[in-house]
Amino acid sequence: MQDNLEQWREVWLEQDVNVPDPAVLQKKWRHAKLKQRLFFMLDLASLLVLIPLIWFFAPQHWFEKAWFAVMFLLALWFTVLNTRLRWQTLSTSSDSTSSYLHSLETQCRNNLKLVLVTRLSLLTTLLAFLIFVSGNWYFDLTLASRGWQNSALMLALVIVILLPWWAWTIRQEKMNQRELLWLQRWQKE
Repeated sequence: MQDNLEQWREVWLEQDVNVPDPAVLQKKWRHAKLKQRLFFMLDLASLLVLIPLIWFFAPQHWFEKAWFAVMFLLALWFTVLNTRLRWQTLSTSSDSTSSYLHSLETQCRNNLKLVLVTRLSLLTTLLAFLIFVSGNWYFDLTLASRGWQNSALMLALVIVILLPWWAWTIRQEKMNQRELLWLQRWQKE
């Protein structure tokens, strides 16, 4: 019996073990942090663009003012949420291989949350546009005076802009799920 255990132990010790390369993980981590920083700046820039837009359009009617205020608050909320998720990724340290793996896994999980937030914001954008057009028709504001053709054209434009963005979120979700599975497999080994 003891002899049999020794044979199994030798077979076990002779097996090849795939160890993740720390240099590759470190490079991946630096690339991920750079992307998070760029997306963080893009989130802030997109929020800052709203201020001149509100100033340029200078809503006159209470409905328009309320709509712009709600849109700004929603954009602020989405930006804070995105920033919090990105900050969690940027604030983690990675000194050892297991730390790199854990940091990359956290980043993938946060990216999957960001995909959901992005989808929610896209749906909110479409709904907000429909509410804006409906409110303009109901209150007979400037948009309504231009007719339903302009509204239909603007809706088509919004959909054309949102569709590639939606496709991008699908691609990001698949990519992050694959990476998360890969990282989890490494951590089990």
